[in-house]
Amino acid sequence: MLIDNLIETSQIKFKTAKKTKPVKAKYVKDVIKDSFLYAQLKLNTLEGEQVVRDNCMICIGINNEYWQQDPNKIFKKYDVTAVDENGWLTFVPKPENEVWATCHCQFNDCAKDGGKFQIVGQYGTKAEDGRLIQTGNFGDYILQSKTDPTDTWIVAKNIFEASYVFLD
Repeated sequence: MLIDNLIETSQIKFKTAKKTKPVKAKYVKDVIKDSFLYAQLKLNTLEGEQVVRDNCMICIGINNEYWQQDPNKIFKKYDVTAVDENGWLTFVPKPENEVWATCHCQFNDCAKDGGKFQIVGQYGTKAEDGRLIQTGNFGDYILQSKTDPTDTWIVAKNIFEASYVFLD
């Protein structure tokens, strides 16, 4: 993967935001029974292709967008409120679950390269140098864990504005 228009997240001025909408999630092992296939499969997320990790949960958001997340993180940030007939758990955000967030359009270079930008995250498409890169579009939001600055991700503008609120 070519790295172009990479934003250094340590230079970002974030505001506090909170997720307000539920997500559905299921353990990868419950979605894909044959563990041999995990490393062979890629999850096509809004931020790029991700190799499926056997120790994760597949999550589905409000617009049926997919991503994967470590079970410890999702259970720390959300409460399970239901299980549907196919075994998908419904998670609602815990009241104290806050993140750092900002709109990509705050940067001076937002019109460059068709408005595309990239960040380094804990998930994403693997670059030649081994870093995991996520790609977003002009107007998308960059989010970061308040407790782990390496846990950074992109949320599409329409999804962020429908499922998060700024607190400050």
